[in-house]
Amino acid sequence: MHSENDDNETFYAMNYHQMSCFGIMEVDYEDRCMLASKLDECDVLSTMVHYFVLLYCDLNIQSKLAELCALFFILVVIFALMVTISIVVESHFSPMLKIISMKMGLSEYVAGSMLLAIGNSMPDALANMLPVRSEAPMYSISIGNSLAIVLVAGGMVWYLKPFKMNPHSTLRDLLVLMLACETLTFVLLRHERLYARDGIYLICGYCVYVLVSISDLIVVRKTVKSLRLQISEAILSPESEERNAQIGRMRYTLSELEQDHQLSIHRHRGRRRSSSWRLSSESEIPHSARRFSYGFTTPRPKPTNPEVDFEATRTILHSDQNSRNLFLFADFWETVLPLDLERWAFSGYCRRFLMILKAPLELFCTIFLPIVDYERDKHGWSKLLNCIQIITCPAFMIILLESIIVSKFTGWFIQMQYTYAMWSLCITVPLALFTFMHSRTDVPPPYHLLFLALNAAGSLLIMAIFAAELEFLCCIGGLILYLSEAFVAVTFRSLAGSISDMIVAVSLAMEGYEQMALGAILGAPIFNIMSGMGLAILFQETVRHGSTFFLFGKLGENCYIFFYLALVSMLCWTLTFNFFARRSAGVFSFILYAVFIMYSAFVEWNVVHEFSKDSYIDPK
Repeated sequence: MHSENDDNETFYAMNYHQMSCFGIMEVDYEDRCMLASKLDECDVLSTMVHYFVLLYCDLNIQSKLAELCALFFILVVIFALMVTISIVVESHFSPMLKIISMKMGLSEYVAGSMLLAIGNSMPDALANMLPVRSEAPMYSISIGNSLAIVLVAGGMVWYLKPFKMNPHSTLRDLLVLMLACETLTFVLLRHERLYARDGIYLICGYCVYVLVSISDLIVVRKTVKSLRLQISEAILSPESEERNAQIGRMRYTLSELEQDHQLSIHRHRGRRRSSSWRLSSESEIPHSARRFSYGFTTPRPKPTNPEVDFEATRTILHSDQNSRNLFLFADFWETVLPLDLERWAFSGYCRRFLMILKAPLELFCTIFLPIVDYERDKHGWSKLLNCIQIITCPAFMIILLESIIVSKFTGWFIQMQYTYAMWSLCITVPLALFTFMHSRTDVPPPYHLLFLALNAAGSLLIMAIFAAELEFLCCIGGLILYLSEAFVAVTFRSLAGSISDMIVAVSLAMEGYEQMALGAILGAPIFNIMSGMGLAILFQETVRHGSTFFLFGKLGENCYIFFYLALVSMLCWTLTFNFFARRSAGVFSFILYAVFIMYSAFVEWNVVHEFSKDSYIDPK
């Protein structure tokens, strides 16, 4: 006759492959370490750190009080991940995105709605194809993430940097977003199960949206060219009141179309640092420029900073009389140094303390990610550092990718794999030596733009890994508080998934690229709903063969209704305010999202009933 412990062991052994990793939180503390080590899904869900092994094996948590103490450190790690993402966005991802958009000839809005939206949403779309989402309520996660982007990220932009929106692009994407949500809901509710062709339909729908956006940009540019020609011809015609009125109308239409006609890079003074080459008096920000009002009154729009002269910033320190390696090590040291000595001198104790806390994170990003920024002197070129990054950046990325694919853990941390990274040295070391021999310290080489590839790949990889860690940590935090997986999916998971979008959008808006931020806020949900869910349906067999009821989840209808409330309300206030994003719109967005969280919490606590119908299973 078996004991109760033997029966438990037998039960767990039979269900290791079927049990969810999050089900660890539902068993006794003494069993959690054993399950965390044996469940296959935990290795799949964990990206770099096996948090369940760390918590219940290495730290040996055996009480609720110890779990709450661990929750505090989880919040610290979440904050550190958010800071690192913000550093990557501000110093590497944002300048790279502006340069690529300018080289491709995209407008500011189209660059945000396509490049930025796809770049931010690609990690979440790839996660939909992995086992981590195989049994998750993906409809709730997708719509909840889109709701957080529109209300939280959008609200932050409306509040911090009010601006005039692009009218026709904003109206078009709001209507496309409504259509995308309705199309996904129709696909899920049409049959009892899904087919691969349903995913293809959704992906094709997004491709149509991309073609419409590009076609719209082409039509706008042809209209601008035609208006300029008509104005030139009208000026040569005999003067009359009718002619003057017609010229005035055409000039007004032309000025409206030219506002987002072509992306231009303008100077952002807050990013420059002092240099050994010369004292940079322009880097100091006047005190009046740093003033910011946190009230509810919408401030007057500030004039746009002047455009950057790319050739001037590239050759500003160049002289044929300089040696090829002038200030080689001094330039390397100042670039690697994570503290801006000029800002340090004019900062108080609190700001200096924050700068010290951020220093290790900034040093990590600086060592591995090259900078290509037209706003900086020499476009961010540092000869010795960039030559080192030719070796370290590809090796670093290959090590991370190979380790994540192999997914073997030594205790609670992933086991690093160096098989393919070692072979990369055969290519990168000769390239680094070639670059060092044929470049100068006072001017970037002609092929400096090729570093954009390393910058883009490294930035996206770091943002994707840290976003995955954020999502997993937020899920663990919610489960420690004994919250259901459905509630965690639409709140913690959605907020964690929108953090990177919010950081990128706010950073770009504060630099003066409000239209790009607006395009990302509306374009990312379209990509999430259409392509993200389309890829999940196309590649996830469990999604196609399972019931669509589990894709919706308990709070799927709640997300659907509040998402439509957000879109309709945004459509109303944009028309009411003549497409001017005001601070009151940001405050309204925050309130609406708070109501959504409150209603979801009431459903979690069984205070109110969710909008969905009670599930009924026919006993036959």
